[in-house]
Amino acid sequence: MFSIYLFDRNELVTSNVDILREVLVKKFAHFQNRLNVFGGSATSKPDEQSVFRNTMLNREGDDWKRIRNSVTPAFTTSKMKKACLNANLFFTQLPH
Repeated sequence: MFSIYLFDRNELVTSNVDILREVLVKKFAHFQNRLNVFGGSATSKPDEQSVFRNTMLNREGDDWKRIRNSVTPAFTTSKMKKACLNANLFFTQLPH
């Protein structure tokens, strides 16, 4: 784990799965506002023409919560395991 400055923000970087699970799953309500990598403010009126600015990664507050709650059922443990099995099957059939 280490800390870096990204522009004017101090960012914590970790590969610790337990910390990532705690922050991104269990305590997500406390860590919902993230860096908007495509510019603009998530509190300003979204640009309907910009697919990237309207993703969950760039939304904040209630907008972010609404999107997260609607996509969360698609990422259950069983569905992710099934997707990994299908991906592994696909990649093992590719020519070397």
